[in-house]
This record gives sequence, C-alpha cells and structure tokens, in this order.
Amino acid sequence: MFYANDCPACEEMKYAILRIEHRCGVEFIKHNIDEDESAYRAFENYATVSCDGVPLLYDTASQSVICGTMSYAEISQWIRSL
Repeated sequence: MFYANDCPACEEMKYAILRIEHRCGVEFIKHNIDEDESAYRAFENYATVSCDGVPLLYDTASQSVICGTMSYAEISQWIRSL
C-alpha cells in the first residue's frame, strides 16, 4: 500500500486496512511516498493513467492495482478477486 502523510483518503482507509489485516490474515506492506524516495519511485512504477494517486494498493502476484478511497467491502472484494 502506497500512502502519503497529507492524504485524507489514506487516513480514512487506515482502519479498513487494519481490520482486513486482522480478519483476513493478510499483510499490507505500507510505503510512505513522502518519507521514502525509493517508495516514491516504486509508486511511480505501479501508478497508471487511471490510477495515479494515493492510496494505491498493488498485488505483486497478479499485478492488479486499485487506488483512491475504498471501503472495507471494496478492498475485501478486491482481495478475494486476486
């Protein structure tokens, strides 16, 4: 998960991410693009024309990307689709 310090959507999703990690037994590796230059460069590689902001979730196995404000249900559905 790529996020930024001044991102209201990232802050809003924080609790949904924690809940999913706890309930589903998955772990989101979190990368702060404001504080880590290598994280920002990686974010640029994963960002697409239709999905170019934070928060951005990327699954390395399927190369699936979603971004923007997402609910617990939307993130859970994405995980199940992988």
